[in-house]
Amino acid sequence: MSTTDHHFGAYPKEEPLGTYPEEEQFGACPVCHSHDGFYNAGKGQWFVCHEHRVRWFIGSNLFSAWREETENEQRHAYEVEPGWGFYEDVDPLPPMILSELLGDAPGSYEGVDEGPF
Repeated sequence: MSTTDHHFGAYPKEEPLGTYPEEEQFGACPVCHSHDGFYNAGKGQWFVCHEHRVRWFIGSNLFSAWREETENEQRHAYEVEPGWGFYEDVDPLPPMILSELLGDAPGSYEGVDEGPF
């Protein structure tokens, strides 16, 4: 795996908002309401938007992809290419707001049974 191919979770921004469930679960760029997937820093995962040079931390050990990367690969992505470690920390567009933009706000589930299954 080359250092430029180690990025996990990349999705093309040309896809319609809401195409990928991670957008709703982990938020999106507050400017463009999208993301460019996530990068690993150790066991931690960060979603990024390259266009707006922003990043937001989503948690630690949520995805196992960090196990497939060496520390050198992670450091290269963080510091050099694409250098996401120098992006601005932001609060992502919250999942609730994103759901509203997608027309899928809680309480709007017509025809769904009341039971949990």
